Formats: sequence, structure tokens, C-alpha cells
Amino acid sequence: FSGAARAQMMAVLEDALDRLADHDVPIEEGIRTLVFELMAVHEANPALTRALSAAVLRESPAADHIHDKDELDLLQRVVAVLDTRPDVRAGDHVAMAALLGQVMAHLSRWLAHDAPGPMTATLVEETVQLLTRFLRR
Repeated sequence: FSGAARAQMMAVLEDALDRLADHDVPIEEGIRTLVFELMAVHEANPALTRALSAAVLRESPAADHIHDKDELDLLQRVVAVLDTRPDVRAGDHVAMAALLGQVMAHLSRWLAHDAPGPMTATLVEETVQLLTRFLRR
């Protein structure tokens, strides 16, 4: 997808990682903010959503298939956040980071464009709970 769209998405993800790296920010709050910010990006730019969806269909979700330097750097930053947060459970943080990225990518697009309207608020909150419980110690 375009350089501008990539930059916009990377800015959202970098801000989210900065928040999540702050141990004073509860993990649930950081995840909730990230979900809303990703949804806003998708809602504001349907072309970005189409480009991301097409890219995801072409790429393997496995961490060892990430070739893009920005994506690899992002994965490493997520791993570093998981490694240092005292409220994140033990586990394979590389695998957890890869799963978190895939789940966030798919669910944020779905919530922004395809979730049943009357249930969207509830589905967003359940997404936050899903991700928080996955990560929490």
C-alpha cells in the first residue's frame, strides 16, 4: 500500500507501543486505545483497508516470513514491550507478538467495516477483553 497510508498506520502503532511501554498505563487501557485508533484509521480510509486486506492475503502470518524492515522492527518493539511489562504473562513473546499483530489487524478491520452496527460497542469491549486476557499475567 502507499507510503502515506503505511506511514499513517505505523504512526498509530508506534504511539500505541509508546503507551504500552509505559508501565503506568494499564494494559487494558493501552489495548482499548489501540483498538479505537485502528478502527478510526480503517473508517477514515477504506482504500487503506482494502490494501491491507490484500497484503494480508498474500503474506504468511508467521513471524519468520516477515521481510519488511518496518514490520520486523515493529514486531521486535512489541516483543520488547511484552518482555518488560510486569503485568504480561510468561510465554513465547515472539509468538505472542505475532499473534497479537494478526488478531489486531483482522479484528480492527472487521470492527470498522463489517461488525453488526448495534453490537459494535460490545464487540469492541469484548475485543479489548480478549486481547487483555491473552496478555495479562
